[in-house]
Amino acid sequence: MKTKKSLKADLENKRVLFIEIGLVIALAIVLGAFEYKTYERNVSMITANIQQVIEE
Repeated sequence: MKTKKSLKADLENKRVLFIEIGLVIALAIVLGAFEYKTYERNVSMITANIQQVIEE
């Protein structure tokens, strides 16, 4: 039985390109996760209100 797949529809020869694109995207996500910074929030106002309630 003959294969009816055309050569244009065959993605086997582009497999390496897809793997490289996937690795680049994964590397970008990992680098972004390492460079992501969080900053501490000022919670002194919240604790000051709690201390006033306790003093009463």
